[in-house]
Amino acid sequence: MLSRRALGARGEEIAATYLVAHHYEILYRNFRCPAGEIDIIARIEGTDGPALVFVEVKLRIGTAHGTGAAAVNVPKQRRIVASALHYISAHPPSRDEPAIRFDVIEIAPDNNNGFSLNHHIGAFTAD
Repeated sequence: MLSRRALGARGEEIAATYLVAHHYEILYRNFRCPAGEIDIIARIEGTDGPALVFVEVKLRIGTAHGTGAAAVNVPKQRRIVASALHYISAHPPSRDEPAIRFDVIEIAPDNNNGFSLNHHIGAFTAD
């Protein structure tokens, strides 16, 4: 059995691979600051222009503790937003001013000894 840290790292690797395959540019992984941590910071060129995307990754082995997206509650969202503000102040965007987006990627084992992934685009806002 993998440790919680190893499971988290595995989930983040799966999420990063997925994002790259969907044309995201990974800018930073495991960004830490006094406000908290952001699992993945990425950039994508969308139809509405560029977006700076802050991604929370939740790997769940079972459903006893609820879904991954449900675990990203309001206090967790506030920590992610505060961490995103730290990132932006330390790394001001150099290209056209991108839109800011907060996504959640849920990962769970599937029935084929693999993983299923659910990408919640714009899962919450900075309000």
